[in-house]
Amino acid sequence: MDIENPHSGQEFKEFPDTYTIFIIEKDFYGQGEAVHPIERINLATGKSFEDGEHILYVNSEYRGDSTIGKLMHDFNCIKADDMNFELMANRTRYLKENPKGMNEMCKIMEDMRSESLKEVTLRMLADLYFYNIVCIHRVLKSLKEGNKSYLSCTNKDTACFAQLIKTAR
Repeated sequence: MDIENPHSGQEFKEFPDTYTIFIIEKDFYGQGEAVHPIERINLATGKSFEDGEHILYVNSEYRGDSTIGKLMHDFNCIKADDMNFELMANRTRYLKENPKGMNEMCKIMEDMRSESLKEVTLRMLADLYFYNIVCIHRVLKSLKEGNKSYLSCTNKDTACFAQLIKTAR
């Protein structure tokens, strides 16, 4: 569903059903099934919520003669020639064997790497900021209380703050 689907005054029951599909690497439920449909229920009554929202967990380890089994086989293929579906095989050939496609794939991978690096850097900076605030608070509290235990800290980061305070005095 997108912003184009609902119309002003449209009843909820008129909305189309939505499906969220997770293709999972391992057979999470260990039952060898291709698909695990998940529906929401009212825990108090045990009745289906019936909101038109559906979740499907697709087991990518599944190999069967069904369309899903063949598709999961293709998802795990390295060589396009081993694939069942021609459309997917052609796209794989393009991305892996054609110089233009290989350049596209390299650009996509580089963009993903850069984005991931940004996310990790921001997380590390946030963690460092929070940790430093906590350490500064502890040192300032010790100073306020006249406690000089911060001078013999074993934690190297707190000890670093202690050294800064010694130097500043």
